Amino acid sequence: EPYKTRIQQMLFSKADARYAVMRGYGNENWFTKDQGDTYQRRDFGVLSDMKLHTRNPEWVLASKYEGSFPNRYLSLYVSVDFGESWKKIASKVYQFEWGDPNVKGFTEKTIMACIRQADAPAKTSFMDWDPHIDYVLSHDLFETSEIVVPHGNRFAVHDPYWFVAAMNPQEEMEVKLHVSADKGKTFQRAQFPYQLSERSYRVVDSKEGSVFVQVAHGSRDRQFANVYMSGPEGKMYTLSLRSVVKDYRGLSDFERINGVDGVYVANVADTAVEPEITLFGGLQAVLFNNNAEGMVPAKSVITFDKGGMWKPIKGPKKDSNGKSIDCDDCSLHLNGKTAGYLGPVYSSATSTGLIIATGNVGHHLHSRQDEINTYFSRDAGRSWEEIRKGSYIYEYGDHGALMILADNRQATNKILYSWNEGLSWTEFEFWSHMMEVENIITEPSGTSQVFIIYGRRNDKGVLMQINFETLHERRCSGVNAAGADASDYEEWTPADELRAGNCLLGRKVTFTRRKREVQCFNGWDYDRREEIVNCACARSDYECDFGYQMNEGDRCERVPEMPLSGYGAPDECSGYFTITKGYRKVPGDSCIGGGGSVELDP
Repeated sequence: EPYKTRIQQMLFSKADARYAVMRGYGNENWFTKDQGDTYQRRDFGVLSDMKLHTRNPEWVLASKYEGSFPNRYLSLYVSVDFGESWKKIASKVYQFEWGDPNVKGFTEKTIMACIRQADAPAKTSFMDWDPHIDYVLSHDLFETSEIVVPHGNRFAVHDPYWFVAAMNPQEEMEVKLHVSADKGKTFQRAQFPYQLSERSYRVVDSKEGSVFVQVAHGSRDRQFANVYMSGPEGKMYTLSLRSVVKDYRGLSDFERINGVDGVYVANVADTAVEPEITLFGGLQAVLFNNNAEGMVPAKSVITFDKGGMWKPIKGPKKDSNGKSIDCDDCSLHLNGKTAGYLGPVYSSATSTGLIIATGNVGHHLHSRQDEINTYFSRDAGRSWEEIRKGSYIYEYGDHGALMILADNRQATNKILYSWNEGLSWTEFEFWSHMMEVENIITEPSGTSQVFIIYGRRNDKGVLMQINFETLHERRCSGVNAAGADASDYEEWTPADELRAGNCLLGRKVTFTRRKREVQCFNGWDYDRREEIVNCACARSDYECDFGYQMNEGDRCERVPEMPLSGYGAPDECSGYFTITKGYRKVPGDSCIGGGGSVELDP
């Protein structure tokens, strides 16, 4: 009853912008065909999940529980009249999605799902993996269906790739990853370079023509997992980073820097250091998922070549008060998604090169309140500065020209904003009452000057809108003369810290962006300009090939456990064949020729 009128999810149709569904917590859902001017309430029981069709706005898939344990399962229903009537089309469904009608062989009626076999014995445990579940396709709303991946228990969509985790029926807790490059039509088994059990997967990034997959190899891998990177086809994987920090939800501290290709930040276990075992520290780390004493310490690393090589993050020389930071062999460590209430590494595709994060300078990442500060980089992570003492939550607006901070450790009614990327801050009281700020958001593109602050006051949710459109300075000018003294814009080229010259992923990309010290606004219609020139190949344009791993000398050597088959002449050979030297070009890298090509290409 207390949730009778509350909305838990809003679904918007991709087929027709006028169509939307408001999912309630109880039996009722609300459907609109006119962008919310009117709603029709539908009572069809408590729904577990719902999917709107991508082409036909009237078609909806929904699942709800039926039966009682141990025979309680989800059933799949379809509506072809936008929720007015429903037809049951499948039973024992664990996951489902509409297929893409644009894929050859698919139709508007294509559905993909993970379904438990009809004649399978009743489930008597709550184990995550079940050998009686298959990944299936139907092209006629389940009048008929076919098994595509036997024992496929889960699937995930990360365009342009589809993934299915299939249980090994001979090993109860072991799963194998299958990859599709044709939107779920056909799958191939993913190949990893180690003969290790694979217990769980999570795709952490699939941009720029390759995939980063987080793999837990053992039942004890609760805090850490290895991250592997694929080749361009998404099938062959090489180890990119060991022991990446993750939490009980499977989320990991592995962050892509948006707007600049090839740059990632991650937190990894420092296995060279003995953890200090303390009862309170261990309990605190387990309950609150932080790096308290008693757990393996973590440290932050960064890559500028898409995981080919990882290095510590260079910390600032001075703090936000101008005081020198004296710390031998120290680096900057940044909080990620697993840090809970602490601000994570944050970047936006429209705020070129800008990164905000909370963390500390030291030998390891800490969660002690007196050591956490807020840091900023405007060159995609090559250099950093401390912009505020303490922990804040943050957001960009106006293509990065406007930055907003709010205290997220104690109740507040004020924010800080800056028009010059943190060189100076202005305090603004947005409400007469104090509230606990949970986050600051703006529209997804990050080009607006309107923000939403949300949080809680006296156990009630609070939403506050802040509009900076009337507070800003003049409109920026001189975009066509970037770099000139009279222009408000500059040219900036991101670069790999590990190589000479201004090259990143084999190319020199020059962006036009607003100068830091000027106080003006870009406007939502500002069009970011960029110029691209390919570079000569160097070592940083390559990563270890499949079956090879990085040694302590930053050279790629064969994995001892890998079989030698497949590395000599092919079974059918006429003419020439190539043999790897242990390296492959980083997927998405566009370098041409040069010494690196001669030395490292097959």
